[in-house]
Amino acid sequence: MDPVTWWEILPYFLGCLVFTVGILCHYFLNNYFIVVWLLYVALPLLDYLLPVDHHNYSEERVRIMEKDWRFLVPLYASWAMDFMLLYWILYEIGTG
Repeated sequence: MDPVTWWEILPYFLGCLVFTVGILCHYFLNNYFIVVWLLYVALPLLDYLLPVDHHNYSEERVRIMEKDWRFLVPLYASWAMDFMLLYWILYEIGTG
């Protein structure tokens, strides 16, 4: 079976992308709630409009993916960005 490619891992960086877009929207547009709109309006609309995906990976492919360390990169990156965003928001609230 083929090894896992970065194209298979890339969708798991969506959490990091959401954090980054939120910070950029706050910094450039002074409006963090654009991200809230994206999460609660745009993504459900895309989910409704796009065709349903009935593709599942085989058991062998799932086992190969479970053992690949690169799937931990988006997990820990999202975790770290979550804490950084929390402390940044607390700093913004504290400084007015």
